Amino acid sequence: MERSISDFDLITAWGHVVEAGALLGRAIKDDVQATAELPGSWFEVLLRLSRSPAQRLPMTVLAGQVSFSSGGFTKLADRLEDAGLVQRQACPEDRRVTWMALSPQGAKKVETATAAHVKFLRSRVLGRLGVEGVVQLGELMRILRDAELGGDSAPPATPAPVGTPALASAPELARLRHRRGGDRAS
Repeated sequence: MERSISDFDLITAWGHVVEAGALLGRAIKDDVQATAELPGSWFEVLLRLSRSPAQRLPMTVLAGQVSFSSGGFTKLADRLEDAGLVQRQACPEDRRVTWMALSPQGAKKVETATAAHVKFLRSRVLGRLGVEGVVQLGELMRILRDAELGGDSAPPATPAPVGTPALASAPELARLRHRRGGDRAS
């Protein structure tokens, strides 16, 4: 017999997600600012560009990914470009599209900031969950994101128990994902 989830449990669980996200989001932004001298919104843009094909994205896509209005994102893009961290590029296939690309200086800056960010995540945030916990959290958040974006909304198979070993390195996490059937979509 499957246990049903009460309204109270649903509201409480979602409240924990929101509260943890807000608290940890501020702590992460403060750490990136302190260690890499990079405002949190700048880091998010640079990080997304660094993880994108050819280190560039259409500006409208990038604005949506970082939850900015087009006007707000244009101002942010201007500041990033003035700092030499990004470059605007015309799209050769569609002149209505403008790409934002990571500049060489931006690539160096995001590499430094990412190292500090990973250290913070490992020591103060996600490291508390252990290897299996990080993998499980990533899978659960991906399911929620994909369901909202219209993708696969099927619930996960019974999640693996959350372990408490030290947080694994990226190659160890990749091996875990591979053993579990891969990383569907990031």
